[in-house]
Amino acid sequence: MPVIDLRILSTGVIRGYVALATGTIDEAGLTLTQWGVLERCAKGQANTVTALTEIVPVDQASISRAAHQLVRLDLLQRQRSSRDRRVVRLEATDKGRALVRQLSPQVAAIYAVLLEGIEDGELQVFARVARKVAANARGHHKRKGGR
Repeated sequence: MPVIDLRILSTGVIRGYVALATGTIDEAGLTLTQWGVLERCAKGQANTVTALTEIVPVDQASISRAAHQLVRLDLLQRQRSSRDRRVVRLEATDKGRALVRQLSPQVAAIYAVLLEGIEDGELQVFARVARKVAANARGHHKRKGGR
């Protein structure tokens, strides 16, 4: 198997997104972390800090800070679970969902730039490989006693 430095590949992808998305997200008055949290909550992809740590590429403390600020901006609201009062769910407010709808076309345009010249089959292979790498990391982390 050839030696591929995953750090360099991953960093290149993230830096490309950051370079293109920062202006758009800054104009909305958010950081990229806040945008990631808001977008994921508004689209129903995650609704707790723990779930967000699986899909937003920052640490749990950064996600918690971003969520707190989004609540202050009335873009997210916190709700305690009726089953387990320790669990706090995050839900986008109407204002938060409206902002996601407003920015989503601009973010889609950024993705289009990043994926320019990449065929659908190539993207599907990339997605499968990335998911397997992430699953391997999660599985190894759990075996080592992590969360």
